[in-house]
Parts: sequence; C-alpha cells; structure tokens
Amino acid sequence: MHIPHGGEKGTPAQGSEELPETLSRMCMAGVFTDLFERSIEKEGVIYITSESPEYRMIHESIRRNNIRTILMIPIKFSGEITGILNLASYSVKPYNRISLENISSIGLQLGSALQRKSYNL
Repeated sequence: MHIPHGGEKGTPAQGSEELPETLSRMCMAGVFTDLFERSIEKEGVIYITSESPEYRMIHESIRRNNIRTILMIPIKFSGEITGILNLASYSVKPYNRISLENISSIGLQLGSALQRKSYNL
C-alpha cells in the first residue's frame, strides 16, 4: 500500500493509522465484494486504474478515497482460491501483461506456503 506524505488536512500522512482503518472499514462494509467475486471468477489478477474503463464501475467510496490503482491477487491453496491479496495505491501504477503475470505468482507462492504450513501442523 502506497501512503503519500501528508500535509493537507484529510490526507493520510506516511505511517498514519487512518488509511488501514479506512480500508478495514471498506472491507467490512463489502466495498470490495464485487471485485473479490470478479477475481474468483476470473481466477486471476484484477488490475484497475483510474484510467481504465471499469474504474467508474467500482464502488464510489474507493474513488472518494482517491485510490487510483487496485490489484487483487487470488491466493490458491490445494487448487482452490482461499483468499485474495488486495493492494491499492493513491497513484496510477502502470503494469504490462508480463508484470501482471509475475504479480499473479505472488498468490501461487502464498498458497504454496500455506499448503506447506498446513502439512506441518
């Protein structure tokens, strides 16, 4: 999560607890539910920036909080999606197809680590 340096009132400062609390509330309120479902359906990375057409279709509170880039990475465990890693930024982060494929490997690595951990319990 990229946190810009603060300065203006209402802008989270680096290290501020405001952003995580806001994201926590957004998750609990179901703001990301549609995006989670799309990521599960697609079984791949969801990548949306404020410059992409689907940005206008995401939940208003995401736009209102000035989130400009969203990445949702499915975490696969035993061949099934068991979680989603959600990353966001206040700035537009350009990724090409190869970068997104590399990013998707994070979910596979996390799932593999979870699987190894479950066998050690």
